[in-house]
Amino acid sequence: IDRKILFLKIIHMSSVLKLKVICNSFTICNAEMQEVGVGLYPSMSLLNHSCDPNCSIVFNGPHLLLRTVRDVEAGEELTICYLDMLMTSEERRKQLRDQYCFDCDCFRCQTQDKDCDVLTGDEQVWKEVQESLKKIEELKAHWKWEQVLAMCQSIISSNAERLPDINIYQLKVLDCAMDACINLGLLEEALFYGIRTMEPYRASWLLGC
Repeated sequence: IDRKILFLKIIHMSSVLKLKVICNSFTICNAEMQEVGVGLYPSMSLLNHSCDPNCSIVFNGPHLLLRTVRDVEAGEELTICYLDMLMTSEERRKQLRDQYCFDCDCFRCQTQDKDCDVLTGDEQVWKEVQESLKKIEELKAHWKWEQVLAMCQSIISSNAERLPDINIYQLKVLDCAMDACINLGLLEEALFYGIRTMEPYRASWLLGC
């Protein structure tokens, strides 16, 4: 019986430790914003989440740096977004609940006031792109970069007149195309897609999405 109790305690401690790592770890990215690892940074783990953050995390090698993305008043709390910024209110709420075990009740989540700004374009088209991204992410997970690039290029070409680049799903496709080009060594094409995403990302930060 004692062994069973000890075994259950070990399982419980392992689960708690795993949950703490998931909740407090940071994905380390290289200069090309490619994920290269996961790190634990105790002081930065104290930062709270905001759907409209005033700071962003960047990496210099393994070193984590905190940068402000707008003017911060004296005494104002520094916050970061725990999630991919390119999400709708519904998607943010679900991931925060599933991964971080809390419900966000901020103004943006309650009113969904910015969703219409980042879901511009033909609704039927962006919903199709949203579904296509699931396949793209699956291909990325298996490092099938040629297929990723071909699929992204097809989507971008066919939706040129129907979806603006600020649409979050169109912007994600552009990001995936850039990632594929980097991994395939097509640096000029990667630069083309990277430049194309700059203005939409700038607008996204200003919109707070």
